Amino acid sequence: MSAAENGPRDVPKFLLITEAELFGAMDLDRAGLGKIKAAAEAKDWQRAGAEWGTHWASRKAPRYYVDGDAYANGVAEHLPHIKDIVVADADAIWDDDFQFSTYKPKREGRSFAWVDQFDDTAYIGFLYFFWMKNLGRAYVLTGDEKYAVMFLEIVCSLWDAAPGFGQARCGKYDPFSILWNNGLGSSLRCVLMMDSYWLMRGSPSFTPELHSKMLRLFLSHARYIHENHVKSYTHSNFQASECAWMVTAGVMLPELREAAAWRDVGVALTKERIRKNYDADGAQLEQCPQYHLTGMRDITRVLLVLHANGLDDISGDGELWRKLERIYDYPIRITHPTGHLGVINSGVYGTEAQAFFPVGVRLFGSDLHRWASKRYVRPGFVPVAKSLSQFTLFMDGDWAQTLADARAADAPPPTFTNDLMADSGLAVLRSGWDEQAFSLIFDLNRKPWGGHRYPGRLSFDLFAFGVPMVVNPGSTLSYSMPVYGKWCSQTIGHNTVMIDNRSHSDFTAEPVAWRDGKKAVFVAGRIKSQGFVYQRSIVSVTGEYVFIFDRLAGEKGKVPLAWLLHSPLALRQEEGS
Repeated sequence: MSAAENGPRDVPKFLLITEAELFGAMDLDRAGLGKIKAAAEAKDWQRAGAEWGTHWASRKAPRYYVDGDAYANGVAEHLPHIKDIVVADADAIWDDDFQFSTYKPKREGRSFAWVDQFDDTAYIGFLYFFWMKNLGRAYVLTGDEKYAVMFLEIVCSLWDAAPGFGQARCGKYDPFSILWNNGLGSSLRCVLMMDSYWLMRGSPSFTPELHSKMLRLFLSHARYIHENHVKSYTHSNFQASECAWMVTAGVMLPELREAAAWRDVGVALTKERIRKNYDADGAQLEQCPQYHLTGMRDITRVLLVLHANGLDDISGDGELWRKLERIYDYPIRITHPTGHLGVINSGVYGTEAQAFFPVGVRLFGSDLHRWASKRYVRPGFVPVAKSLSQFTLFMDGDWAQTLADARAADAPPPTFTNDLMADSGLAVLRSGWDEQAFSLIFDLNRKPWGGHRYPGRLSFDLFAFGVPMVVNPGSTLSYSMPVYGKWCSQTIGHNTVMIDNRSHSDFTAEPVAWRDGKKAVFVAGRIKSQGFVYQRSIVSVTGEYVFIFDRLAGEKGKVPLAWLLHSPLALRQEEGS
């Protein structure tokens, strides 16, 4: 059924923007827009789109945080291995067997049939456009117009299809919320499209139709988010992405009269997020490293776009900036000797956090990040989590030069080894910072917030001699996979004590003791679950032994207990023990 048959009253107003409304939303009296104004006044929308394309390709300011030439030169000089990976990632979109997570989209030409009926939420994830992250980068690296043509077909077909999302289906989701996903899908999609739209702005393949539909997508999504999702602060990581788009659109599209309001609200809520969404020790409230990095991604986008245009809306606040540095320090503090983050709650054993270490040098001039860049970001580095990480988008020319400078520097390693993050509830026990060192991360999360928390308190993971020895479950490729609900997000998948064959009845823990000595460290935490008080104490004799003591007390009588330990290694119990 077409949008017209469905009835225009059923289609959100944001998806019905005409060309007249688009150009009417512009301040056409701005310098440099005279030809666009003349075309719009003549209602020659084809010419207006063409004139916008000329303006967009030649505009000197404002500018995006990535310069195409600097990106290509930086990759050629410092990251030659990345070129093939970026190009292959972009080329994968063309493959007939292209699939996003557990969803295989239907083809329409070189684009997709956007409106679908598919009950796996991977369909909604597909509409985030993560798969398009390297389209503009591949264009810059190769000069191949096929990437611009594909971008054109994606953008134009999406705008044409959007009013028909009333016919889409995904489980219990409202049809149009499949497209918007409460502002998350719409904001992520726009930020990724802006990256390609900027980097390919001089393409001869871009048409007036592309420019008109691209701007209408940007305007529609910005209006939708501004009207529905940024009226007040929320803890949700959705709003972090929404703010990233508000600031990106507000800075990059000043020709639109509404842009200043978008930027203002995006900056204000990002500042509030830094204050409220992170504990004093820098940990994000979800206590999930994967979503800590997601929050850093969105804040980094805001900062880089602002800084590229000489704006210090956030960096000019000294107290806020110092807290932000702690937020960027946090992943280094929970990185195992192999370069993998410790996994707590819905985390991932990936290397993508390393993409932020040179960013930390660039933003803060930090010796900690300079050391971490040299120590962990090795030649041939590719950021990976569940797949190729979207954080490749931060690996531009400036990133490459910062990494090269860090490798040439002599920054000292951290002065601490054992580390208690008492505000969020995490203890890290280390023998050192070298590749063969021992590290154990003990989960004492006080108040993990949101849907990515697990009943896995008092669990731990342990790495030593360059290998993972004890691991937590983390999360799967898609949250719709049965193993996610039955294993990953349950106590049984963790390295803790399961009581009465059930998952813990509470998500919170309480640190109760911490002693850091010269040769040993002692840490203890406590939870209440199923009517029992369960306390776990860990003693680490640095570089030699780890002793774990578990004590449970309750009044329920006898119940089954399971002492859980998960290792990728073959384990055996020594005779007599």
